[in-house]
Amino acid sequence: MKRITDINELKQGDIIVKIDLNNLTFIEFLCIHPRNENYSLFLDSNQDGMAKFYNHRLEIEEWYLYSDNERIEFWNEIRIKQIEKLQSRIAFYKSLLNK
Repeated sequence: MKRITDINELKQGDIIVKIDLNNLTFIEFLCIHPRNENYSLFLDSNQDGMAKFYNHRLEIEEWYLYSDNERIEFWNEIRIKQIEKLQSRIAFYKSLLNK
């Protein structure tokens, strides 16, 4: 699974996904904003336009390129990422118990 950190790695129609504990966000890249290169335009999973996307989010948040050709591996990697996030959250709560 390829992590996307720069908007220039995307081409029109590419889908990226953000993995959270209880939520997966799929968005489709349309283009870099025509009047402000700090933002891009995406469609949400319902094919609706969404608020402009600040490109720097790709460096801060973990967004991954969705690959339909490797669907089984992709979904397995998503589950692994979710498990890692859950383990991290559990470790955090355990650390609070020790204080």
